[in-house]
Amino acid sequence: MTHANKLTKGNRITQGYWSIVAMAAGLLISLQPVFAESMWDRFSTIMKDVYGQLVGISTIIAVTAAAVALLVRMISRNQRAVDEATSWLKRIVVPG
Repeated sequence: MTHANKLTKGNRITQGYWSIVAMAAGLLISLQPVFAESMWDRFSTIMKDVYGQLVGISTIIAVTAAAVALLVRMISRNQRAVDEATSWLKRIVVPG
């Protein structure tokens, strides 16, 4: 094989690759309007489920931390521990 034949073969491979990429992109673009609504509805449903689960888990953690802080505040004789527990309660009740 000569140098010119190798370039031609490489050019054919490159041209074939980009032709396949163009066809796949065209197919995706043409199918997008068909699946767009159902795809975004499904994505929205999944995100709502994830958000609901995160809110549920964080609520349980916040209630547990608040209960521990209240117990420490009521039982502890150490003023520093009481101040720390009060600080944690403020952070839990008033986020930010």
